[in-house]
Amino acid sequence: MNSNLTPSTCSSLSIRNQSQNSVQDCEFQRRISKKLFSEEQSQTILNRIRFLKIKKLFDTIDSAKTGVISKQSVEEFTDARLRKVLKPVFDEILKKDLKLCLGEFENRIDLLLTRIPNNERMLVLGVNTNT
Repeated sequence: MNSNLTPSTCSSLSIRNQSQNSVQDCEFQRRISKKLFSEEQSQTILNRIRFLKIKKLFDTIDSAKTGVISKQSVEEFTDARLRKVLKPVFDEILKKDLKLCLGEFENRIDLLLTRIPNNERMLVLGVNTNT
């Protein structure tokens, strides 16, 4: 046993080790917080981009700029590929003679996006895959 270690020295070493552990714990927590904050920011940015793409689609379908997508808007929309992918949403609008504002359209598109394959999802969101 080391004769230089006295009770006060041991106590001092113990406090120093606890202090180092505390600093390491704080640093670890800070890194975790920063990462979570960064992930939240990234998700917010992705949600904003998704919304803007849905709004662009809404504005394209609402060619008369009435602020709603109606039966007439759907009937006048000519993009065959998008018509096919958006068929469930368009059918609902046509059958029920709905007039969807941007928020209602976004909700339906969000639901549709969960049910369609990736290539169709990219088409709806205007992601160019022709490279």
